[in-house]
Amino acid sequence: MREKLSINIQILLVTLTLLISFTVIIIFTSMRTYSNSINNSIHIYSDEIKSQIVYNYEAYFGRIINFSNSISKYIERIDPLTEEDSVKTYFLNICDSSTEVMGITLFDTIGTTLITTNNDQEDSNSNQTILNEAITNPTIHQIFIPDESNSLTLVIAKYVTFNKTLNNGVLKIDIDFSNIIDLSKTSNLGEDGHLLIIDSNYRAIYSSNNLQREKDIALLRKLILGSQITKYDNTTFQISLETLPNTKLRIAVFIDISLITQAESIFYRNLVIYSLVFMVIAVFSVYFIIKSLVNPISNLRLGMQNYSYRLERINVSKYKSSKETYELAMSFNQMSNRIEDLMQKIYQEQLAQRKSELKALQNQINPQFLYNTLDTICWMIEQNKNEDATKLVIALSKLFRISISKGKNIISVKQEIEHARNYLLIQSIRFNNIFTYEFIYDEKEIENLETIKLLLQPIIENSINHGMKNYPDDGNITILIKTDEKNIIYQVKDNGYGMSKEKVKELYDNLENYTSNQGIGIKNTYQRLKLYYLGEAKFIIESDIDNGTTVTITVPKEVSNEESISY
Repeated sequence: MREKLSINIQILLVTLTLLISFTVIIIFTSMRTYSNSINNSIHIYSDEIKSQIVYNYEAYFGRIINFSNSISKYIERIDPLTEEDSVKTYFLNICDSSTEVMGITLFDTIGTTLITTNNDQEDSNSNQTILNEAITNPTIHQIFIPDESNSLTLVIAKYVTFNKTLNNGVLKIDIDFSNIIDLSKTSNLGEDGHLLIIDSNYRAIYSSNNLQREKDIALLRKLILGSQITKYDNTTFQISLETLPNTKLRIAVFIDISLITQAESIFYRNLVIYSLVFMVIAVFSVYFIIKSLVNPISNLRLGMQNYSYRLERINVSKYKSSKETYELAMSFNQMSNRIEDLMQKIYQEQLAQRKSELKALQNQINPQFLYNTLDTICWMIEQNKNEDATKLVIALSKLFRISISKGKNIISVKQEIEHARNYLLIQSIRFNNIFTYEFIYDEKEIENLETIKLLLQPIIENSINHGMKNYPDDGNITILIKTDEKNIIYQVKDNGYGMSKEKVKELYDNLENYTSNQGIGIKNTYQRLKLYYLGEAKFIIESDIDNGTTVTITVPKEVSNEESISY
């Protein structure tokens, strides 16, 4: 049993609990309030920066898309096949008037160049990819980057119609996106903050920090549109991912908020340190106050402990300074005298009661078995099976000689085996030899061992009644007796019907049920084992349906004199 705590410790624990609870509430509330404030500030700050950046890039790409839409409307009204010079001049004027448009090319739907301002040879493979994407998604502008890693050219492609919608093709515009770099430098994203623009295939259109580009793309593959705080490479970022209108481009804004989170960590650490210092001071103050109040009661407790160890009365003169403790000490001395008288009386009464219970449990087995055996003998006499009846009478006399055993509860293991053997002989004759049985043991091993009697017979009876009766195959019961260093192990095994797991559990529950009248024999055996061996014996039932049942009883080799058993 766990030792009880002293009053001063209990009061200290209660006080400490209240202090900890109060401190934790203060810390949690402060942290939550500060964290909410910081998070709101971060979100407001990052939303403003993100909104400005997204607005700038929306305006940038919107301007480019307006170029594309203007050109599309122009060529829709004319036939570039017959007015090639006019259209090319229009394209060149746009390139001259805009610092961002570097070249314009018009293809038909099979990839043939109809008009271009570019003098360089076109990459047919790259153009085919652009054509396929534009034709597949005719309603939006497709944006690409060239394969050359050092190029600052962006390609925008749009599915268009011309010759008054009689012909279809793809308009390709080469854009100088060096202005994107200038846009990224206008925003304060923090020390490691940066931008990343990607297409629908997670290819980088632009990154303001190429060293982080691959890590950023790998991270963005796991994110959905919106904002999220993420920490990697020892830096905390507020990441915002948005889609640019009328394109498949996405812009990711990485805002470095490490300084803000560091300030938050410093606040939390200082708050915890100051709270702990407050708690330590408060605990020591409360402890000394409690100690001065509880010391008299603690001394009285020590006096009571001395009584429990050495039956020494409390010296009440030590407690005259306190009325309450003095009266407690006087009452304790009076109570201790009375307790000693009652303890001796109760011990004797309980010892007699336990012995009576042990005898009563044993005697419950004998009438039941005698009734069954005499009934069998009567039946055999009626059937003129006198020889078998004679065997039964002889076996019964031997059985009861051992059962009575001059009123002793302890017999030798050999006698217990002989008792079981006689019982099996009686039952075998009674049931017309519907089962066989065998005993397995080493005589030298059990020669000088003793046990409480009537252990095996109730188990065997249970095997016959529930495992062998009406069994269609050849039944067999095996009784195994063996020993180990400290124990005698009895095992009764049959090959009968067996039981389900639920039935085994029900049987175990019945063994512990003192009010139930089911299974009197096996239950009494179980309860006698508990009473005599005081929990050192083991009673195990193992069974499977159609695979028989095995009951194992393990008892200590050393047995006490039944007249000196203490319960």
